[in-house]
Amino acid sequence: MRIAHIVSTFAPQIGGMGSVCADEAMFLARHGHEVTVFTLAYPGTSDYQEHDKQFPFKIVRLKALVKMGDAGLVPQVLKQLKNNFDIVHLHYPFYGGAEWLCFSPTPLVVTYHMDAQTTGLKSFLQKIYDAIWPRLVFAKAKSFVLLKRLYFNKNVTCL
Repeated sequence: MRIAHIVSTFAPQIGGMGSVCADEAMFLARHGHEVTVFTLAYPGTSDYQEHDKQFPFKIVRLKALVKMGDAGLVPQVLKQLKNNFDIVHLHYPFYGGAEWLCFSPTPLVVTYHMDAQTTGLKSFLQKIYDAIWPRLVFAKAKSFVLLKRLYFNKNVTCL
């Protein structure tokens, strides 16, 4: 099966979403699937060519038309996906990347990692975005993976 993973951050950038994506892509590749990870190009990513060779799958780093933090406008992902994959696995949130998947005919699976925490102008922009795009992206999804992190303190007893 040809599987595309779409994620805003990926190694060697630090981030939990990228780590989860790498683990899943590694597992799938080792079980015979053809996996490609699409992620944002960060400054210096041309230096990552040697780094990326350590993975048993392809990594495509997309240059954002506009970039703000871990968000990046990458409409070219739609062209990259066209007729090349059996399934697309989105690691959400990916502001600037997720919404393009609404226009792809390829079946979509979404892993919902977290609610983004923003302040200032980013918070204002996120509220506008969240009023429109998550519903459209999630409506297209065939399946969801929800990650729940459990936090314990010394007053909690686990059986």
